[in-house]
Amino acid sequence: MLKKFNILEKIENLDEVIDINVHSCIYGCYLSDVAGEIHTRQMFDMPVIKITVTEFRLHEVECPNCKKVHKTEFPEDVKQPVQYGINM
Repeated sequence: MLKKFNILEKIENLDEVIDINVHSCIYGCYLSDVAGEIHTRQMFDMPVIKITVTEFRLHEVECPNCKKVHKTEFPEDVKQPVQYGINM
């Protein structure tokens, strides 16, 4: 007979709990406030990896009085028109 090995075990410190309740019976009786048994299953999962794109906008304006052009600077680590971030 093969022995069954469980790699995962249920944990106490959960990130989310989803209750799947019975609201009524087939005859229309309201069951939401009726005490009963609770059976549990747990699913371990990883968050979805999502790429985020950030656009840096350098502003350049001409002073209406002195006519001097003033502009901001891109962050030091943003050197190309399109590039990968530090986490890639």
